[in-house]
Amino acid sequence: MARGRMIDKRVGMSKKIGNITDKSKVLWFMIYPHLDREGRVAFDDLQDLKVEIIPYFQNWTLKKIEASLNELADIGLINLYPNNKKIAMQFNRFEDFQIGLRKEREAKSEILAQEETPATSGNFRIFALSLRKYKYKEVSKEGSKQGIYYSFDDKKFHNITKEDKELWNNAYPACDIDMELLKMSDWLLSNPDKRKSQYRRFITNWLSRTQDKGGTKLTRDEKRKKELEEWAKEKPREEEGE
Repeated sequence: MARGRMIDKRVGMSKKIGNITDKSKVLWFMIYPHLDREGRVAFDDLQDLKVEIIPYFQNWTLKKIEASLNELADIGLINLYPNNKKIAMQFNRFEDFQIGLRKEREAKSEILAQEETPATSGNFRIFALSLRKYKYKEVSKEGSKQGIYYSFDDKKFHNITKEDKELWNNAYPACDIDMELLKMSDWLLSNPDKRKSQYRRFITNWLSRTQDKGGTKLTRDEKRKKELEEWAKEKPREEEGE
């Protein structure tokens, strides 16, 4: 393996790297010099990763490392997968950003490609249980975007169904669901380091607190807009009754 890596300056134009938290950016760049000629690296566990990659980052807990790795996997910068009881990762587009790569001068990778392992092409996320213990969870092809999720790319919630909104409307009658979802979106964008793993729970907790505080507070214009929307919905029904 090479003693280090040189990264093409074009990496600064990567939208994916631009859309992740600063901690995840740091971890991506800190792991990069340790990659083999195929853009792969593996660790015994998260503690092993911390000792080898960021030994003096005192405020980096294993949970923060876990969150950053999963964020990198969510956005498609890396693939996480189990390999011989180790945490393996493949950096995507490694060769595109690697200057002067000469594979023939480097030792062959000792880490199997994901398609060569029993994990084949599954999408995995990692969860720390303790210093030396962790578990994998296989998710859908859209990464952690299984069920309700929030995309920082288009700044929207996804997979919220009509039934979900009807349920929330009944459970939290004082809340304007669409208005609260916009507020949640603004909060998430303002706090990118506090990304959630369970967005349904995040939404229901938010609505519950809002309900307890008296419901959605609307401005005069918002109230007028809502009244007009409700009137527009009711008018066709009245005409049908005639």
